[in-house]
Amino acid sequence: MNSLKLLTLPWQLSRFETPTILVDGGLAIELQNAGARVDSSLWTAKAIINRPEYVIAAHQAYLNAGAKIISTASYQASLQGLVASDLTEEEAKDVIRQSVELAEEARMRSKSEALIAASIGPYGAYLAGGEEYTGAYHIEREALLTFHLDRLNVIFETNADLLAIETIPSCLEIDVLVDILRAKPDVAAWISLSCKNDHQLADGSELQPIIEKLNTLGNLVAVGVNCCAPDLAGKLAVWLRTATEKPLIIYPNLGQIYDATTKKWSGEGGSLTDTINLVAASGTSLVGGCCEVDAKAIAELNEHLWRTTD
Repeated sequence: MNSLKLLTLPWQLSRFETPTILVDGGLAIELQNAGARVDSSLWTAKAIINRPEYVIAAHQAYLNAGAKIISTASYQASLQGLVASDLTEEEAKDVIRQSVELAEEARMRSKSEALIAASIGPYGAYLAGGEEYTGAYHIEREALLTFHLDRLNVIFETNADLLAIETIPSCLEIDVLVDILRAKPDVAAWISLSCKNDHQLADGSELQPIIEKLNTLGNLVAVGVNCCAPDLAGKLAVWLRTATEKPLIIYPNLGQIYDATTKKWSGEGGSLTDTINLVAASGTSLVGGCCEVDAKAIAELNEHLWRTTD
């Protein structure tokens, strides 16, 4: 049985031969483009169950666009959420395992050497009411720990290369995740935050002490933000470079407005180019896109990155 492998920064750099590593975009937009529905409480995880070929195709689209790291469809695939959707506990665990296996299949079909990041969404994603953008949780620490360990204990037994712990809006949740990672020093992870502004987490907690805590984790290979507007992502990237020596991971959305009831985004999208330029200029970093950023946009970012490094 394989387990998640510890990744070190020199290994990443030697493998990709560039200080700026491109990650993928939003899995949901590619699934929607293929005809899958992502408006249930399971979001992209629903496609693991009823449209696995669409998931493989979405991963392949990002690999073909130049992504060197792809994230699994497990963002909203919590054990609690899957069981609440009428699966048995063992069936739920199978879905979580399959999220990694589908990414492996896509990597094999694309003949790629990209890394697979097991997506770990926040408790707010399970609530499915937009709480990952507010951090408005009503849960005790032990229950939150159990929520995350139920899924992570399955992921730990897969062939994923690292954890993508994403859109974390709560200071309490950061504390729980830090404890988990500290107890698993051989597991590599990135943590990306959901932020209210350029100095606060979504729940209003100040970012400075949070980053100081994250800096103490030796197995945290990158720290950053995701699923915020490009202009805020750029401001946060500049500040983060002053607060940490770790690689940054920045993958904004397009700046549109999310409706938690309809599970849809609306409004005009922006450009990621200026933000990516700021991040790339800050040194070693991982960059990409989140919600509504499709494979075409990632391909354009890939071309832009190569033009600016030539």
